[in-house]
Amino acid sequence: MVLKGAVLTRSRYLHLVQGEKCVIAFSALSGGMVALQPELAGTLTSSSSGKLQVLAKRYPELLFIGAIVNKGVDERDLVRVRMGQARYGQRWLEATLVPTLACNMRCIYCNQPDDARSWTMTDEITKALLDYIDKRIADREGFCVTWYGGEPLLVLDRLLSMQSSILALCGKHGKPLVATLITNGLLLDPPTAKRLAISGIRQVQVTLDGPPEVHDRRRQTRGGNGTFRRILNNVLAVQEFIEVRLRVNLDTSNTPHFTELLELLRGCDLLEKAYVAPVIGLNTPCSATKIPFLNGPEFGAVIAPQVDRMSCELPTLQLTPVPLPCTAPSESSYVFGPMGNVYRCWHELGHPELAFDHVKDAAADPARRLFWLTYDPLTYPECAECDVLPLCLGGCPDMRQKGVEPPMCCTPLRSHLPEFIRSYASRSATILQSR
Repeated sequence: MVLKGAVLTRSRYLHLVQGEKCVIAFSALSGGMVALQPELAGTLTSSSSGKLQVLAKRYPELLFIGAIVNKGVDERDLVRVRMGQARYGQRWLEATLVPTLACNMRCIYCNQPDDARSWTMTDEITKALLDYIDKRIADREGFCVTWYGGEPLLVLDRLLSMQSSILALCGKHGKPLVATLITNGLLLDPPTAKRLAISGIRQVQVTLDGPPEVHDRRRQTRGGNGTFRRILNNVLAVQEFIEVRLRVNLDTSNTPHFTELLELLRGCDLLEKAYVAPVIGLNTPCSATKIPFLNGPEFGAVIAPQVDRMSCELPTLQLTPVPLPCTAPSESSYVFGPMGNVYRCWHELGHPELAFDHVKDAAADPARRLFWLTYDPLTYPECAECDVLPLCLGGCPDMRQKGVEPPMCCTPLRSHLPEFIRSYASRSATILQSR
């Protein structure tokens, strides 16, 4: 419905993309699409409120997706409101639990400091952590846990004991629990997978970075041995016991082998379990190798040609607006390190000076807490003016606070949005059709 007397304008987040037989109007603010007759697309670029009034009355779906908006509304304020609602309105408690930072691998892009690799959670810290959670779960709708490391399966018995205690806490408060685990996969054999599944952990994530010779240069054991075959064999062997998700980390050194990996995964019937992400290197890596990182446009150039033939999930390339750039700026998100430090961001692990609290010593740091709870990508001029901002919210906040500038911190959608819109539209049954 168009309000009488309203002055209308084209949305700052509207994108018009030429399709095969139509023009696709896409709103980055709503994620909605409308397939338009080509002659109508030109009207959407008009600065005349009267013409837009006529168009909106004839095609109200353009108002519905936010392609046409009231000129008196600054849509950036809508982005801020959405962030605020997500930051304080999340009713689930979300926790990343890190029982150890020890690891049996030495990946070239690892960002854990060497001096933290002996840190493993003690009984005392474990008890304090459970008490900390107990005090915060009662008024939540549920509890979402991600087990992380280091390599969490190095301390499997402690992990399963803690998982059992968390299940008991959830039972005590009448809350559901969703638990997943991130592992390098070396220790993920069928007996271990069975124990994880019985404990209530329903999904594990494992990384494969390329075909064998490529992966083995990037993700080696501490002794320098390759890991691809062992990891792949484990993944194939445990699928009957637990859901497996595969992550592929890309930088310029392994992108030439990306399509080869996709074919390998397809041949193993694993492609639909995979997703792709760029390597982010913010802290000192465990190897002296210099990582040739991909910026947003470079990552997009690798992924875009494959989008029509890939069925795997691409979380960094979804055409759905995000309420927060990640979980770190949420009041409901916690990362618990093995020494009892409480962080917001995974990248802070191993750096106690970046913690905002401690499970035992109640060493709350209001400055660190407020940094995350007041983070606003719209304070960056290039983000405030960007027409894909609702799809990424400025990218990784930790990158931004460390001075990483565009295009390194940008989503590939900023440079390759038309390719992804056309691909999505060709596969979607939900795109609105103008009459």
